Amino acid sequence: STRKESSAASDVYKRQVHERVKVYLDKHNITQKELSKETKIPETTLSLILRGGRKFECDEFELIVQALGVPASEFIKPKKKSA
Repeated sequence: STRKESSAASDVYKRQVHERVKVYLDKHNITQKELSKETKIPETTLSLILRGGRKFECDEFELIVQALGVPASEFIKPKKKSA
């Protein structure tokens, strides 16, 4: 049961990341096609990720933040440490 809860929490966290990236793109009028061209990530793959159809691979996420010129912390909030 704990494993399932942990997995669900992780999925919510991942979903928030792709949503944050999508909001950033919309806010800055950057199309998936433009991002695809800049990152060399196929547009179909980007679309799937940004719809939440699958998670980012680490290298994909790295390419995206580099292409956008923003730190990863723009999209990923560190988990709070337990006291």
